[in-house]
Amino acid sequence: MKRIQTTSKPIPKVPLKKKARFNGFYLLLIFLLAAVAAAVFFGPKLRERQQELSRREDGAVFLVTAQRLLEADRLGEAEKALESAARRLPDDARVPALREKIQMAWKLREDSMAPAIQERMAAAKELALDDLMGALSALRQIIETPDIPAKLAKEAAELEESLSKATCSLRFPEGWPLDAKVQIDGRFLIPDEGIIADITPGSRPIGFQRPGFRDPPAIPMDFRGTRPVDLPEVVWRPLPGRLQLTSEPAGAAVWRDGQDTGLTTPCTLEDVDSGKVEVILKLPGHLDAVVTGELQPETTLELAGQLVMPPSLPREGANAGERAEFNLTPALRIAFRWCPAGTFRMGAGENARDVTLSHGFWIGETEVTQAMWEQLSGQPFATFMAISKKEHPEESIGPDHPAFSISWEKLRGSTARPVGLFQSLNTYLSEASSSWKVDLPTEAQWEYACRAGGGEAPPKIDQIAWFRGNSKGTCHPVGTKDANPWGIHDMQGNLHEWCFDWFQESYEGLPTTDPVGPASGWKRVMRGGGYHSPAQSCSATSRASAYEMTAHPLIGFRLVLKPGDAP
Repeated sequence: MKRIQTTSKPIPKVPLKKKARFNGFYLLLIFLLAAVAAAVFFGPKLRERQQELSRREDGAVFLVTAQRLLEADRLGEAEKALESAARRLPDDARVPALREKIQMAWKLREDSMAPAIQERMAAAKELALDDLMGALSALRQIIETPDIPAKLAKEAAELEESLSKATCSLRFPEGWPLDAKVQIDGRFLIPDEGIIADITPGSRPIGFQRPGFRDPPAIPMDFRGTRPVDLPEVVWRPLPGRLQLTSEPAGAAVWRDGQDTGLTTPCTLEDVDSGKVEVILKLPGHLDAVVTGELQPETTLELAGQLVMPPSLPREGANAGERAEFNLTPALRIAFRWCPAGTFRMGAGENARDVTLSHGFWIGETEVTQAMWEQLSGQPFATFMAISKKEHPEESIGPDHPAFSISWEKLRGSTARPVGLFQSLNTYLSEASSSWKVDLPTEAQWEYACRAGGGEAPPKIDQIAWFRGNSKGTCHPVGTKDANPWGIHDMQGNLHEWCFDWFQESYEGLPTTDPVGPASGWKRVMRGGGYHSPAQSCSATSRASAYEMTAHPLIGFRLVLKPGDAP
């Protein structure tokens, strides 16, 4: 029988010291957490309790101090100490008891001082009575002395004689005009350093004169004594002149100094003070016009006022072809026609395509006229020469003829000319709280408006356009031909019209919704043909182009107003 031997390994023992250190760490951690929790929970209450104990200790000190000051008969200091104690010990019964003791001490002190005060008052009365009796005795001695009355009478006579020989003086206020004269006793005098001296005593009127002013009323003054007499304020009114007032339109009420004069323009105002004048002209349905000027004495000043209606700002239209007039400057209103959003067939032949305009817009009822251009730009009418000088010598251009010889860049600006006219017009609209903007029509907007939303132009072009067949080689006043169905005149013929877009032969590759032309190019689009063009070049789809700096007598423009968020 074999004996099987087994081997066993001893079980390792954990050192007792290491285990004890481990347990001690956790006990310390638990103790610290408990201390922190106690501080967080009980800390505020302990602080409040400590503050309350400190306040009561201070109150007790002030209370003891007040008691000791009362015993020392320092009543004022005792009251202050007691008030400090009362603020810290509001519920302590000792406070009102001590306050009552202090009040009794004050009363006893006042009662004890009353006899002394009465004695002092009696002594003062007796002293004053003695002084009065002494003064009466001295006066009696003076009166009983025989030389005194005669001496007093002599001195009075000498004083009166001296006063009669003395002269007076007149003192002038600061800022007295250097060219003003004063009339005293028939003499005109000018003050020397603000004083006129050697004036005979007595009452007399003082007169005044000043070049360019009316004579103020005389001021009566009394001169006596040797002290200077102060001159009262003198009101100077300039010599009068005459005002001649006109206004456009006439019939405006004339207001001056906040009052209605009862006159209406044209009129003349007499006897108006010279100097700066201001007149307000009022007309129903118009903004007040303030006119100013400098009126010279004894002359006539002519003043003219321009009355304008309150600004009419762009808005959304209601119906296609709706007419509205909007202000583009404070004094200029231009008639527009509403073109609603829509889709139409743009172009002709292979270049035709359907285009959608997602925003409605206003387009000028006519091309911009010479009169409009003068008010928009401040520049006078352009000089026009007919195409054939031999057949048509220089034509007379009136305010209703279309404006021409105006480049694209002058209107919208360019790289070479950053600032265009439209920037100032849009600044006016923005400052008038309008979100609409002035611009040239895009090519799509122009054709959409020309077609009145769709279809072809009327077949009888002679009724709606000035072209080579009827213009006699010159442009004509706007609006003299029939309008299209939306009430828009001269879209075809008369003058070529600038559009916004860069010119591209084909529309291929361009968007069909709100197109604005290619991103760059050499020339800008022109539409509509002109008075020199054949009929086929004046169709709704006919296109031309010119460089944006071109200013030619055959090119004009019309305006559109579009929403601020429209492309």
